[in-house]
Amino acid sequence: MGARRTFRAKVSGATEGRPSVELAGPLDLNAAAAFKEALIEALREGARRVVVDLSDVTFIDSTALGVLAAGITRLNQIDGTLEVVCPNQEIRRIFEVSGLDHILAISTSPDEGAA
Repeated sequence: MGARRTFRAKVSGATEGRPSVELAGPLDLNAAAAFKEALIEALREGARRVVVDLSDVTFIDSTALGVLAAGITRLNQIDGTLEVVCPNQEIRRIFEVSGLDHILAISTSPDEGAA
C-alpha cells in the first residue's frame, strides 16, 4: 500500500488584508476541519477577498466543497469574494460538475488570479 500524503493548510497575508489559504495533499473528510479553521483564520482580520490556493491539492471531496461553499456564503454577506487557484484539471472538473465554477472565481495560477 502506498504512503498517504499528509494534508497541510497555511494562511499567509491575513494581516495585510489579502489573505491566502494555501492547501496541500488530499482535501477530504479528514482534512475538512483544518481547512475550515484556516479559512476562518483568513477571515478573522476582516478580509473581503480570500484566495484559496489548491495548487498542491491532490484530491478534493464533497466535504471540502461544502467548506468552500460556506466560505463563499460568509464572504457574500460582506460583499466579499473567494477566489480559487486550481491548476489541476481533474479538480476543476469537480467544480464544473458541482456548479461551483459559476459562483467561484477560478484561475490556474496565483498570477492569473491577481491580474
